[in-house]
Amino acid sequence: MTIGKLLKKHRISQGKTQQEWVHNIISRSFYGKVEREVHQINVEDLLNLLHYNNISVFHFFSELNDQDNILNQKENIIRKMIIDAYYKNSTSALSKIKEKIENIELPNKNELLIIIKVFTVLINKKYSYITENDKKVIMNTFFNENFFEKDNLKIYCNFMRFYSFENNLFMTKRIINRLDNTQDIQQQIIILSITINMLGFCIEKNHYQEADFFIKAADKIITDPKTFFYKSVITLFKNIIYYRSNPQTCYLDNCKLIIKLFKINGMSEYSNELNAFLTSYIGK
Repeated sequence: MTIGKLLKKHRISQGKTQQEWVHNIISRSFYGKVEREVHQINVEDLLNLLHYNNISVFHFFSELNDQDNILNQKENIIRKMIIDAYYKNSTSALSKIKEKIENIELPNKNELLIIIKVFTVLINKKYSYITENDKKVIMNTFFNENFFEKDNLKIYCNFMRFYSFENNLFMTKRIINRLDNTQDIQQQIIILSITINMLGFCIEKNHYQEADFFIKAADKIITDPKTFFYKSVITLFKNIIYYRSNPQTCYLDNCKLIIKLFKINGMSEYSNELNAFLTSYIGK
């Protein structure tokens, strides 16, 4: 059975009209064409429909025909589920997805299992478990012709530590130049996340001459509630850099104030990490 026909079967079994079924996820007219197999539904909308109508994703899979195009759609859905679980820092969700993958046929089954392994390692911060082959699989999977898609860029932000400073410098400048002057909040947060990582690397590697490019890119982005966290961390790193070149007490006081702000707002673990970073690099 195809995706369109299977969606229709579940909708009718629940006694819902097309409008009740789609809610406000997609338009009713577009969905009608999905059922008639005139249009294909994208992965994110399909997952949202299944979740909204309380249908198990893997049960839905089991009812689909194992044709090549259906298998590819299954795989795309699983990739989306893996990424969502990773963003939620849910190792339990990743573990459940892994169990399901092991029991079904997919074109790139081993690759999916490696992605789950790497994401689990990243969540648990046990980086030594990642092999060179794992890094290669991740690079081939996410950093290809679709590199500039938002999901891939978010994953790259979390994977930067596994590349050399020079490689990151090349890739991050390419990304920021591509997204320069964007008003899309998600793209702005990507720029800010990249800046946080690169400023941290600049401090660790004593490459302060490279920091200015990233500081200027971040300064273009307006501080608002959605960007406040990222801009605060960047301000901390900027003050560390300023202190290293001109050790005035005001820069150190600014760093301590930002760390205190995170702590009193309930982010004690993160504030401790920042304080340890400050202690390690201030005065070197």
